[in-house]
Amino acid sequence: MAKDTDEILLIAPNLLGETLARELATYESDLRVCLNRDELTKHPSLLIWSLDSFGIANTIFVELKKLEEEWNPSPILLLIPNKINLTKEQIYEFGVKGLLQDPDLKTLKEAVDILIGGGRIFKFDNPQSHQG
Repeated sequence: MAKDTDEILLIAPNLLGETLARELATYESDLRVCLNRDELTKHPSLLIWSLDSFGIANTIFVELKKLEEEWNPSPILLLIPNKINLTKEQIYEFGVKGLLQDPDLKTLKEAVDILIGGGRIFKFDNPQSHQG
């Protein structure tokens, strides 16, 4: 019996999004990564949101709540860069099922499997404040 294809909605800057989508899609043949909602053929199994380094906690929190309302029950994986203007406490308040700080491709693929399987994953060090 063939496994149903999981779809992921990926929210990321254009070049990064295209690269991640290509890498994730080649990782597993039963995984379809969509860069916008129009490409989805069903409710996504996972939503990935890649933040830039200039995220403001309140804005991120509000956007996460909107995404959770719209895409419930799909888990959200938040990708944060190595340097970001957020404290650990602010990051914990986001309440997402998955969070990775500056992940390599192997870690990202593992996180996708864990979250689609119903688990949770949090891997980050102390976020470093971005000094512009």
